[in-house]
Amino acid sequence: MNIFLEKFKNKSNAELQQILDNSGQYSDQALEAARELLGNEAREPKQSVDTAVSKLIFPTDEDELPQLRYVGYACLAVGLFTLTSNWVVGLVVIVVSLSLILVFRPVQRKLDIRKRTVSNMSTFSKEVESFDRVEKLELSSTQVSQRVSSRGSSSVIRYELYRAFLISGGQRILLGESKKREELLTKLNQLAVIEKVEVNEEK
Repeated sequence: MNIFLEKFKNKSNAELQQILDNSGQYSDQALEAARELLGNEAREPKQSVDTAVSKLIFPTDEDELPQLRYVGYACLAVGLFTLTSNWVVGLVVIVVSLSLILVFRPVQRKLDIRKRTVSNMSTFSKEVESFDRVEKLELSSTQVSQRVSSRGSSSVIRYELYRAFLISGGQRILLGESKKREELLTKLNQLAVIEKVEVNEEK
């Protein structure tokens, strides 16, 4: 059963048509309910150039087993060198190295604007978060400490980490993380234009 039929039943035809005209801000279920309630009076929504963008990829500060990715890069160099003497072995080493590089790549998060979902692009975590309408976008920063060990000694590195969030129905969904403010802000501004909302930046 479509829960939006109950939510939208008291809306006027103009309000229902406005939902269809702003289809990028609503889920497929919400749009289906609006069409059903409008019936023959439903008009096709106006197309916008903004709808051409349906997915945005955000970086994160999470890295799964980077040591194995570095091994992959080293093996790739060995494989390329081996090609000159034994192409079969070289090819096998290259395939294995590329697999390590791809499998253990830094984690990214994908925002699917049409499906209204945010998901991890990770080999080990397939977490998917759903949302209905984008109410607000936020960019915040925090100080992060990271302990690095080398040759029996350790040191602490401190840096500023920026985080981008999507606010929807009381949910605060993480979109991405980066040490570079502009990298996240560019994507948030692009999303803000599509969703017709503002980006709030916490100082």
